[in-house]
Amino acid sequence: MKKNLSKNQVIGIIAICIIGNIMLLLSITDFFTTSFFKGKYLLLYFIMAGSMFTTYKVAINYRRKVIQEKN
Repeated sequence: MKKNLSKNQVIGIIAICIIGNIMLLLSITDFFTTSFFKGKYLLLYFIMAGSMFTTYKVAINYRRKVIQEKN
């Protein structure tokens, strides 16, 4: 049985993604003293990109569901 996400759940997922990526960035790098754009943070880039891509897919699927229900 599939349960569709509500608008509040999608907003929560997006907020958790943004907060999680900011916390990841602050914990892995020395953000306030060195540049974030260095080659040694390549794994961090991939983790953040994967997180953002997954969140994007959730938001797009929610939007498609809402548009389908209106038609």
